[in-house]
Amino acid sequence: MKHWPAVEGPNSAIGKADRQLFLMIFYRKKRQPLNTNFNIMVLIPIHCCTAMRNDNNPSDDKDRTDRFDRRSLLQTGAVSVAGVSLAGCSGNGGGNGNGNGGNGGGNGNGGNGGSSDGSDGSDGGDGGDGDDMEELEIDDDVQAVADKVPDYYPDDYAQTLQRAKQEGSITMYTSHFGSFSESYVEAFNEFCPFVDVQVVNLSTAKVFQRFSSEASQGVWEPDIVHTYDAVALSQMLNQGILMNYDSPEKEHYADKWKSDDGTILAAHYNPYANAWNPSELDGDPPGSLEALAQRIEENPDAWDGNFAMYDGQLSTSMWQTMLQWQEIYGQETMTEHLEVLAEAGPRTFWSTSTMGDWVAQGEVQFGIGLAQFILDAYIAPEYSEDQIQWEAAEDIISNIFLGGPQVVGEPDNPNAAKAFFDWFHSPTGQIFFANQWNIVTTHDQVGEDDIESEFSGLGPLTHDNISSQTEFVWGYDHLSKSGTDKSDLKSQWYRLFVGGG
Repeated sequence: MKHWPAVEGPNSAIGKADRQLFLMIFYRKKRQPLNTNFNIMVLIPIHCCTAMRNDNNPSDDKDRTDRFDRRSLLQTGAVSVAGVSLAGCSGNGGGNGNGNGGNGGGNGNGGNGGSSDGSDGSDGGDGGDGDDMEELEIDDDVQAVADKVPDYYPDDYAQTLQRAKQEGSITMYTSHFGSFSESYVEAFNEFCPFVDVQVVNLSTAKVFQRFSSEASQGVWEPDIVHTYDAVALSQMLNQGILMNYDSPEKEHYADKWKSDDGTILAAHYNPYANAWNPSELDGDPPGSLEALAQRIEENPDAWDGNFAMYDGQLSTSMWQTMLQWQEIYGQETMTEHLEVLAEAGPRTFWSTSTMGDWVAQGEVQFGIGLAQFILDAYIAPEYSEDQIQWEAAEDIISNIFLGGPQVVGEPDNPNAAKAFFDWFHSPTGQIFFANQWNIVTTHDQVGEDDIESEFSGLGPLTHDNISSQTEFVWGYDHLSKSGTDKSDLKSQWYRLFVGGG
């Protein structure tokens, strides 16, 4: 598959092309020729926004993706949107079926046509209401999966899985870097091999913007959207474009970790660390924003351009880190500390892995607030302790991983989407994330005996352990209400670090 360069902005060449294709698709879908009854197939190029970089060259500052080569999970260069019907525009036959039966009894779109008064149109049929679905015969491979689900799942869950098999695939919009999403898709397919997951990688902002725009036009390209920006998830929820799926996993997450209606489950979170190059750094590493500002003030020449942090315009991590700093230090004191950092001219990055590269290769001596799981997964295997070390930050414990995959409001493949959602939030899925990616799960049935990973300086990666050591483990209930803070903090970061004050 062709890898497209990262879309830098709406006016870039690729950005313009995306808009043109997007508008063309909506135009074709919404055209309704009279007295015509036919179907069309629309081919939508999927732009995997990946910019390849030279891992051996820390001067490559075009940091829009992480530091590894990855294969696209989208096996073709296009997603086929087949059978986009123009037929319902003709005649009275389209009908207004519920649509729930068209996709194996889920939230299908069957029978939606029939808005104009042409004659002799074909019958669109009744989509069915989904509540009275015909019971299906369960295939052996489906039963094998049903036998592995937790015992609190409903007795007829095999029916959901059988319909998932009939649907065969889902499309997921995600803001995750390639190998992260690739790993959990593979883990899901080991559990449930008959549902193919097609991944469209976008930035966090573009997941929200693209999906919201499409949904507002009545177009539901993804079945799943997956981002960890709690504010963006809250906005999607308020727009009514997420399905309130009554997952059997809902009851195993405390109120802190889910939206009021239970639609969003914040399945896990990620502690943060400060990293340093022991060959370059004099003295002990600063453990907090306050300590770093003090060290810079004591010896500004040693720190001039010699430390790294997230780019506040591109990184969700940065504004959420600032939100914690704001509550720890107060707005005034936090601003004073950040002014010191801004004066020293930090190198700013979008990804943890690139920051880790720079620290390990001695291009900077220190990085503040890096995602621990990236350091463990990608930096630790590449470099020795003589090149890079890290430990839990004193004032940034967790901030970003407080969302998860969500089923969209009207998915084409509702049962397959539910199967993926359930696996991700199940003990099986959460134990995978904890042990494979060093992420703290919030599922109430995953305990210390299930966890093999430990966090630098804090011990086992269990919620009970991590939360006992800090008050700054915020759940979805906290961050989802931080929309105003997000805007203000991103603006403040820009003024200080880009605008010069």
